[in-house]
Amino acid sequence: MVTFFRDATLRQAIKTTGHISPARRIFGLRSNKTTGHIAIAILLVSVALFLASPATAAEITFSTSNDPVSGNERGDDLYTAEVALDVRLKGQEVRFGERMFTDHERGIRFDETSLELSRPVTWVRGWGGEAGLGVLHVGRGLLGQSTQNTIHRWVGSDHEDLDYAADHRFYPLAKIVLARPLDLSSNLGTVIARTEAVAAPGFHSSLRAGLVAERPVGAGFDLIVGLAGVLHDVDSDLLGDVVASSGVAWDLGVAGRNVSVVLSHNAYGTEAQHLTLGYRFDMGALGRPGAAR
Repeated sequence: MVTFFRDATLRQAIKTTGHISPARRIFGLRSNKTTGHIAIAILLVSVALFLASPATAAEITFSTSNDPVSGNERGDDLYTAEVALDVRLKGQEVRFGERMFTDHERGIRFDETSLELSRPVTWVRGWGGEAGLGVLHVGRGLLGQSTQNTIHRWVGSDHEDLDYAADHRFYPLAKIVLARPLDLSSNLGTVIARTEAVAAPGFHSSLRAGLVAERPVGAGFDLIVGLAGVLHDVDSDLLGDVVASSGVAWDLGVAGRNVSVVLSHNAYGTEAQHLTLGYRFDMGALGRPGAAR
């Protein structure tokens, strides 16, 4: 799933310009069953600890991504879907996500289930963003094939029956995202430079750098356009040769206060298109029902 617009980095960067747009309000989505249950338990405990503090302002964002877009060379294959739940409290964020990977040519599948904790960082010369640490499990996930087949039944797609890869492992996960608004006179509106580095040593690491432009289009929505260069370093045989070492990625979407729709190209290094839907719940100040932000 593209994470280009869903993290807190744009909020940090746009905040320095004094322009508070709908995009910054919404855009902030990797075991056997035991592993999935442990991850959920950790997530719930983390949220409970945050909620223990009185009058905590909270945001919850649910995102889902899929590859129903025609034109993909390998339709409904490779990185086929992703779901994520982000909980932001007191400036910190807990993120639980799962990606589903299938390779019909090799007859295998695996899930990437992740749990991350991140917090804002401030750098010099107007750069700001977030840094996070977590754990990534590659193997049988919490959702996986059974959830995918349920969705396929709903939409009339083919039943999936691939064997899970035998190699199930945990990997450390680290991420840093930096962004800075550019002082440009542009018809594109606000233009932001953005860099994201994600490292899971032993499995897959990536670096993405580019520009994001957002422009109000009325009715409380912004048009979002992103263009970036990407580098990938693949250390696992599970991914085979389907992830290119370098490439160009783009994103095109609209964002309102509580909803976003983004079409992305090459988000995972597989030259495929994915459609991501996001919905944000603003819990206000917990402990003070109805309090405004």
